[in-house]
Amino acid sequence: MMLENFVWEVEILKSLSFRRGQNNDDGKEEACRLSDDLAERVSRSCFVMESYTTVIMIIASLYDSMIHSGPRQYEYDRKMYNAMELYKVMILELSFVKIVPNTAFVASWYHPMMGYNAGYYSYYWSEAYAADLFHEFLKGR
Repeated sequence: MMLENFVWEVEILKSLSFRRGQNNDDGKEEACRLSDDLAERVSRSCFVMESYTTVIMIIASLYDSMIHSGPRQYEYDRKMYNAMELYKVMILELSFVKIVPNTAFVASWYHPMMGYNAGYYSYYWSEAYAADLFHEFLKGR
């Protein structure tokens, strides 16, 4: 996760971006890289989906904890649900994202079968450590 922080730096974006360009006047092909403006805009976009991803991860943790700690009927907000309905209700109420009708995302999500329980929280600890390390790197520049 730590290296993800570096990718969003403007100078890194510019050094990683490369495509073969058009032939110049000499007939030689020249390399094209992101412009300063475009690299800056891409860099600023790094947190666009952060809140959505965080909410979905928290919902997944709560859901996983609930289905591994109770009977086959699960109580949520004083109502009883089966595993499929519970996930749909939690997603809708906590993220305001509508589930696509006639789909069963939770059935394709293999983490609960692996005994993951609330292991999703460890993702956020690793992000915190990565941010601290990245900050130290920037201070040392």
